[in-house]
Amino acid sequence: PRMVVLGSREQMCIHDKVKNLHGRVQNNICYSLSKKRRCYHYNCVS
Repeated sequence: PRMVVLGSREQMCIHDKVKNLHGRVQNNICYSLSKKRRCYHYNCVS
């Protein structure tokens, strides 16, 4: 199925260690965790 994200990481992130960060720092850590498959929430969706 196809899906579209209608919010940014700052609005949608539920990862405990990432959701309280902001801007580029949050984007970089989120990208790093998802690329390394270390984000449980991302792994459940992809």
